[in-house]
Amino acid sequence: MTVLSSYQKKTAFALAFNVSMLARKFGIQRLAFLTLTVPDEGGVKRKELQRRFNSLATGFLRKRYAAYIMVPERAPDTGRLHAHLVVVLPFDARTGFNFEEVKRKNYRSASEELKEEWAKWREMAPKDKFGRVELMQSKSGKKGRAACGERGWISVGGGSVTNEER
Repeated sequence: MTVLSSYQKKTAFALAFNVSMLARKFGIQRLAFLTLTVPDEGGVKRKELQRRFNSLATGFLRKRYAAYIMVPERAPDTGRLHAHLVVVLPFDARTGFNFEEVKRKNYRSASEELKEEWAKWREMAPKDKFGRVELMQSKSGKKGRAACGERGWISVGGGSVTNEER
């Protein structure tokens, strides 16, 4: 079992609180999880990941989403940096979405808006030198637990929490 430092506990609490506030303000049906990876270019440093992310945020994220929270993470197995985000979609992506079918690679239940969002990310990510992108909504119906535990991606060791709202 991992023991969190006092700083890590505070960061995890702040992240959970901020996600909970997004769910209350915009509705959980509009929250989605976004993972941005970077191609392995000899080990991207945190400063370079932040530069790429800032470019993406300025030219795309801030214009497209009402709010987002970003947490950078270093993969424990490879050491590669990547970013996890909770974004507020401009539409309801949960209603009618069949999570079990999607696990089996059947995407028919995804709304046209969500499919368009996936296509936009395939177009935009390479422009800021990001690699694989995954955008999925929360399966949890519990506000505040949407990002905190449902996907299990939170790594607060050395991470930062950013919440930018228009």
